[in-house]
Amino acid sequence: MTRIILSIVLVFFSQFSVRAQFIKPYNESASHFNNPTVLDTTRGEFSYQNMYRAYRKASTGFTTMTTTQRKLEKEIRDFAKKKGKAFIILGSQYAKPPYILGNYPRMEIIFVLVNKEE
Repeated sequence: MTRIILSIVLVFFSQFSVRAQFIKPYNESASHFNNPTVLDTTRGEFSYQNMYRAYRKASTGFTTMTTTQRKLEKEIRDFAKKKGKAFIILGSQYAKPPYILGNYPRMEIIFVLVNKEE
């Protein structure tokens, strides 16, 4: 009986180990870090109306930064696909270890949507 309860609890919490926070327009959102994410200006000049900020934070310190990053990048790909666009990452920022006392893996990516090349 104890094993069954433990299994149910583990499955429940594993479903919430990484949760999406949002993808919002860049000029309508603020960074979740103390210092704003630095943008790569060598990638070209882009309108703020096509720029977005994506943010994800793990709900525990047991989730790896790699998992957090992969899931955030997948959300960005899905977002761009729904809009029929491609994307270019202009900047990113992530929380530094150790992942204890509420400093859980988190990441922010600034990206721009562009037309797909035919």
